[in-house]
Amino acid sequence: MSTKDLKYLLISKIDDTDDEQLLKAIYTLLNSTNPQDNFTVNEAQATSIYKGKKDIELGNYILNEDLHNDVMKWISK
Repeated sequence: MSTKDLKYLLISKIDDTDDEQLLKAIYTLLNSTNPQDNFTVNEAQATSIYKGKKDIELGNYILNEDLHNDVMKWISK
């Protein structure tokens, strides 16, 4: 798919949506010029990030491979 085709498809999808959150997300993505730029999180997001970091520090996590193995065992029952 060419760049021109991709631009056309993106413009069509954007034009077809009325989802304001999606449009804002696309706008933010397209305006991010530097991956090192800081971004703002709300209080709930900050709390979630903090809890996640604490869980990692305390070892309260499961590796993806272990989770996959557990799911496969559960499915095969």
